[in-house]
Amino acid sequence: MSREKSFSYEESLHQAMDLFWEKGYHATSMDDLANTLSLNRSSIYNSFGGKKDIFLKGLVQYQNMNFQLLQTLFSEISSVRVAFAKLFENTFCALNQDAKRRGCFLVNTSTEMAPADAEIQSFLKEHKIKIIQIFTDKIQEGIQVGELRSDLKAREIAEYLYTLYNGIGVISKLESTLERLPFTLEMVRFALPSQNVLANT
Repeated sequence: MSREKSFSYEESLHQAMDLFWEKGYHATSMDDLANTLSLNRSSIYNSFGGKKDIFLKGLVQYQNMNFQLLQTLFSEISSVRVAFAKLFENTFCALNQDAKRRGCFLVNTSTEMAPADAEIQSFLKEHKIKIIQIFTDKIQEGIQVGELRSDLKAREIAEYLYTLYNGIGVISKLESTLERLPFTLEMVRFALPSQNVLANT
């Protein structure tokens, strides 16, 4: 019985996340949530809390999904250059296959809410720190095993790749970005020069 309730909670939270992702926080009303979740307002408040509570829970769910995908990808692909190329390729494909052009939920939230909401701003800053650290660790790994040049500054490259990564999410809301993929992958490879480049100079 408790297992069924838990599944229902997670499924409803995912539906709420999708709604906020599509419409944004301010354009989503409690009536929208009630209709989407097929729950009355009192049930929503009892299960999730208010609108802001539901939004934050959905944001965390989205964040965790992205962390899991990223960590799985980096653990399965040992080559740093191949791993980052695959990350950007997967991101391009996922964003362009979305007929609703929702972009990245976290990026959308940063533009809609971060400037005026200290709680959201703090959450997004922590998210940025975590992602950049994951990127940095992977790049440092490539330096240590001799795949990447030994003189590279892992943290600075991680911050650059993070900026590039988020930029894709913004542009994808406006237009198809698949034609930009080859050039972007070239930029990724340029940011992660192999040890052979140093040996040949």
